[in-house]
Amino acid sequence: MSPALLVPTMMTIQRPGAQARLHLLDANRNAIAVMLARSTAGGVAPEGAVVILADQRDAIGRELARAAAEKAGLDADDEAERVQGRGEVPTAIIVVPLAAARMLFSESHPEVERGLARFPAPRQVRVVVIAEGSAMLVHAEVSPPHGLAHGGRS
Repeated sequence: MSPALLVPTMMTIQRPGAQARLHLLDANRNAIAVMLARSTAGGVAPEGAVVILADQRDAIGRELARAAAEKAGLDADDEAERVQGRGEVPTAIIVVPLAAARMLFSESHPEVERGLARFPAPRQVRVVVIAEGSAMLVHAEVSPPHGLAHGGRS
């Protein structure tokens, strides 16, 4: 698997916590593939999807996780406690349509919002990693489970 391609934005240029965000991405590639497959089954095309990978120990990541969990009838805080009890990083993986992601990040992280307009290479997906007080957009290669086709422009 090739390393993630950082989209050159101000958010990705030597920001504190960048290595932690990349580590979070690498640790969750398989789970991202599963969530992309589920979202595809739900009607979100991979080429039009944005994966939000949020460390729930981060204030913004925690709020995004709570909002997504509430919509699904779950309790993000209970799940985060359970995961932390095992010594793992509580992480939310949320797949949203591109237009929704652009609106979500337009004010809080305008560099990420502008970067979302760039198409990832084939077999890569847009991933916004939120951890350690910042967000970073990465075009990441994710191996599709069970024949999930990835979009992107050739």
